[in-house]
Amino acid sequence: MEPLAAVSLVGTVVQLVQYATELASKTAEVRRSCDGVLTENETVETITKDLAELNEGLKMTTAGTSPRLAALCASCGELADELLARLKGPSASPPGKRKSIRLALRSMWTKEEINGIERRLAGFRDEINLHIVVEIR
Repeated sequence: MEPLAAVSLVGTVVQLVQYATELASKTAEVRRSCDGVLTENETVETITKDLAELNEGLKMTTAGTSPRLAALCASCGELADELLARLKGPSASPPGKRKSIRLALRSMWTKEEINGIERRLAGFRDEINLHIVVEIR
């Protein structure tokens, strides 16, 4: 076997082992949880719900005063709803073995997408904070 092919094969095997290890870890975490939700997703969901509630209150108070801030709040609310829909977990019953594997796989596949939405939400939060500070001055 040529040296480059051997190195490529070893790299592929290492990636496969890493992926399988992460899948096993997340599957075990889902199985241990009472409601079948990963801890990291539960934390993101709690923070996003809080942000959505604060956003709704801010939207009501700035309804007629600042159209740009109202538009930012509307966009932030839509993005928060999208993130919550992606994080939506299973029912409150503990998942079985197969369901745990499916949930862990889905979590791994959507991880980058969820992180991207989180970054966009953080940008909205920063922009809303800036608008509030400017209006206070």
